[in-house]
Amino acid sequence: LKKDDGQLRVMYREAPNGTPFHTLLAEGYVNGPIDV
Repeated sequence: LKKDDGQLRVMYREAPNGTPFHTLLAEGYVNGPIDV
């Protein structure tokens, strides 16, 4: 897990390429950041 550009980067890096997981996680983080 690497925080480069923000919470979006963290979640995007977490989920693999082509998975609808990154979108859900990213949206949730953007709506309500937990680590930030």
